[in-house]
Amino acid sequence: MAGRRSDEDARATREAILRRATELASVEGFEGLTFGLLAKDLDMSKAGILGHFPTKEQLQLAVYAEAAATFRRVVVEPGRHDHGLARLRGYCARWADFVSDSPWPGGCILTAASFEFDDKPGPMHDAIQQGALWWRERIRQAAQEAVEAGELAPGTDPEQVAFTIVALATGTVRVRQTHRDPEAGPRLRRAYDALLRA
Repeated sequence: MAGRRSDEDARATREAILRRATELASVEGFEGLTFGLLAKDLDMSKAGILGHFPTKEQLQLAVYAEAAATFRRVVVEPGRHDHGLARLRGYCARWADFVSDSPWPGGCILTAASFEFDDKPGPMHDAIQQGALWWRERIRQAAQEAVEAGELAPGTDPEQVAFTIVALATGTVRVRQTHRDPEAGPRLRRAYDALLRA
């Protein structure tokens, strides 16, 4: 019984560390996320955090995985039973909401990570690239289904549709973060509507 409670306590502590680390990384960036900052914020010892995440890279990768899981749960999974244009529209609508009303205080940590590690080889770069390619392929597949079902114009290039959808969201995050534009999210929704009507 004591062993099980100890395991549960350790798991709860790890989840609390990871949750707060994700929030801090959204504000400070992945490189700005340090054991010292996290320990002070959580009123824990560095050793207590290192017991769960022995290296900064392991902490960064865990934070990225946590953020990616949130994205899949909120943006991707609700459309798992949709097909074609319905799936594509759902992806776009939920992604625009995600960008407009991020679950993290500093905004979309996933897009910010792609900027932060775009020219830094290593496990974080690889994880971010793999995640981005996975998501873009989901969008491309939905666009392909829509073309095959006649829901998008004949000759529409699904790869181009996926590229445009990703580029619009990425640019919107940059505008929202840099200029604090409250209209960035609504403008993204309108851009998506125009794209899919065309």
